[in-house]
Amino acid sequence: MNYQVDRRTISPNISDKYMYVIGFLGGLGILLLGSLFFILPLIFIGGVSDNLEDMTEKIYEFQAYSACCAELLGIALSVIFFRKVLVKDFFEFLKSWPKIILIAIVSAVLVYLSGYLFEYIYELFNIQSSSSNQETIELALFGKGKIIMILQVALIAPIFEELVFRKFCFGFLRESKLNRVLSFFIVAFIFALIHCSSEDFFKIDAYVYLLNYFALSAILCASYVLAKDNIFSSILVHMINNILSLSNLEYSQNTKVIIIVFDEIDKSLKLLTI
Repeated sequence: MNYQVDRRTISPNISDKYMYVIGFLGGLGILLLGSLFFILPLIFIGGVSDNLEDMTEKIYEFQAYSACCAELLGIALSVIFFRKVLVKDFFEFLKSWPKIILIAIVSAVLVYLSGYLFEYIYELFNIQSSSSNQETIELALFGKGKIIMILQVALIAPIFEELVFRKFCFGFLRESKLNRVLSFFIVAFIFALIHCSSEDFFKIDAYVYLLNYFALSAILCASYVLAKDNIFSSILVHMINNILSLSNLEYSQNTKVIIIVFDEIDKSLKLLTI
């Protein structure tokens, strides 16, 4: 794809390169700090509990709502300012949907297989297989904010994150005439770094999951590039991955409940036989 020095297909007043960097930095700010602007009012409205357990559950619930609000705001702003690019991608998707869906399905399978591979590697080295980011999702998922967390993880986060990392970050690097392969690895690394450091920025242990997230991001980048920079391809892959992850968490939780129930039954039967 050949780019001119100063394309202005997004805005008549600002070059595409600067529009993409503004979109990326703004989106990054929303991802890292956006939820803070919503969580404090939610805590104020919801009130503070003296019970530590209740308050912890409330915090995770508020966190789910605030992240959802922040990312919805980010999506709305993206649609407003990048509507020309997104409309173009949408019509391209309608023209080539069988190919794009096939790319998305194959990519999702690769993501799923890479997840199992890293899980095996972590078990091999006695490393906890879930990151802090995932643990936060799990705690919110089985609390009062379950429905909003499912919507946020399965639908809202994939859309917003793909806009930020694939459309804006990748778009900026390409408009800067950076090599496509190098752009690919830079975007994959930034995505992995943000997901590892989102909860434990100063904890070295958190970065053990860097390769896992890098592999996920690399496959998302590949699906985006193979679909000729169509954002709907990587969004579909991201959605499929997150939905499968949520299903696994739900299954694991139900399995744990069943095991606990059978253990209690077993204990009761032993007491009766004494």
